[in-house]
Amino acid sequence: MVAGIQCVYPLNEKGLGFLSSVDFILNPTSNDARKKWEDFNNEAVFKFPRAINIPVSAGINYIFTPDEKISLYGKAALSASFLKFTGFMVQQYGYEDYTEEYDFSAALGFILGAGIKANKISIGFNYMILGEHKTGGIWKEGPNTGKLEQEIRNISLITLTAGWNF
Repeated sequence: MVAGIQCVYPLNEKGLGFLSSVDFILNPTSNDARKKWEDFNNEAVFKFPRAINIPVSAGINYIFTPDEKISLYGKAALSASFLKFTGFMVQQYGYEDYTEEYDFSAALGFILGAGIKANKISIGFNYMILGEHKTGGIWKEGPNTGKLEQEIRNISLITLTAGWNF
């Protein structure tokens, strides 16, 4: 799921503008990963993590208006991307609960996009490269605890967006 808001401030009469945006991206654990865990231990109950990513972006926007009803736009922006995974938990009768808690991560990235506007509706295509996120955390099983190995995750997305222009 992706939701966001974008503001464009015109810089000149020829279509160039400054843009800023904030997006909220929620990704659940993939069905393949869920199935592997469940096939590995079908007696356990799992609570899988979700990735929450919030990119905050600023850049330039160019709007080309060939007529009064339709316009085309392109954009390029730098982005500060904030990433947090929710927890992972395994419960099984006769065993201590196993949990993983993940650290917050931030990285720099960029966004490229293009789209079309007609009346108050816009349809856009975005390529979001949200940087190298270093993720780690801790695991717990009963009274035992330890550090999770830090991993580098390259986050990139392609989105198709529909919007309402104010």
